[in-house]
Amino acid sequence: MNNSEKSLTYFLSVMKPWSVIGLLATVVLLFGFQANTIIDEPETIGLIAIPLMIQTYGIFIIAYMAAKWMKLPHNIAAPDLFNWYI
Repeated sequence: MNNSEKSLTYFLSVMKPWSVIGLLATVVLLFGFQANTIIDEPETIGLIAIPLMIQTYGIFIIAYMAAKWMKLPHNIAAPDLFNWYI
């Protein structure tokens, strides 16, 4: 491993906890500021959530079928199927 790869690995190891904290803080703040809207207009939330669920499951099904069609071994296909989640 050369110096630039070591530097990148170190940088990513330092930044990863902060990126997770930032993501969680963003979600908490968004839900916190929009709590009244969520409670007052649940049908709007459904109109947003249902297409997102369809998209998520659709991507999973497409990746699953593609991996099965290509006859990929489990250790290759399984991480690929969950890339959409990460």
